[in-house]
Amino acid sequence: MCFSSISGQRMIPLTRAALDSLMNPKLLDGGKEILEFKQMEQSVGSLQESDSSVSVVYDFICKKETSITRIQTFCGCTVADYQKSPLKIGESGKIIVTYHPKNHPGTVDENIFVYTRESEKQPVARLTLRGEVLESEEKWRHLPYAVGNIRLKRKDVHFSDIRSGYPVVERVLCANIGKVPVELKAVGLPEYVSFHTEPEKLEPGQEGDVVIAIKSQTLSKLNTDRIEFTIKEAGASSEGCTMAIIIGK
Repeated sequence: MCFSSISGQRMIPLTRAALDSLMNPKLLDGGKEILEFKQMEQSVGSLQESDSSVSVVYDFICKKETSITRIQTFCGCTVADYQKSPLKIGESGKIIVTYHPKNHPGTVDENIFVYTRESEKQPVARLTLRGEVLESEEKWRHLPYAVGNIRLKRKDVHFSDIRSGYPVVERVLCANIGKVPVELKAVGLPEYVSFHTEPEKLEPGQEGDVVIAIKSQTLSKLNTDRIEFTIKEAGASSEGCTMAIIIGK
């Protein structure tokens, strides 16, 4: 986010202090004696990017005759609705904040500032909205097979051009859709087949390759065109996913 002010035709970048004052304005002294909120912080919980918008309600009691003049948020994903008419002493009111998760993966930590007619520069309350938005499953549609938090492009690996004496290598696109780094291991591979990933450890949201290599000089001694093995997350208790090496097809 970039802020600047305009003086004539010149763009003047804001200082850090000026930016902080915009993003986190000082609250009006005695704000709680104007509007008393029952709860200053709310949560939208854990959402997917593909989820519909979620609304939360901040209830308050009016302690002094006033009116809400504006509510300030700093993200287009957060929209507030409130009563525009004057508020009387003792009147109950509410501010409805709607959060739109689409295209906003990550931590939700939004401040909502409430201004009344007492001051246009200092808000009477700072409300907080928290939660988490998980990346949409649609992002990984090109990787349809799951191994825990790892997604794979395919489960069958075809070796069709094998010449005796030459090592052959095939790669399968993969990605870590989880929140922590992951390493993969293979179980049940014969000694003439090697397995690793590049990179060795996949960071959250990172794509990489499963790399499978065959010592082709060994194949002439085998009477098989299909080798099955299991891959799984290192240290995981899950059963993993079965992959197949298909030779000569």
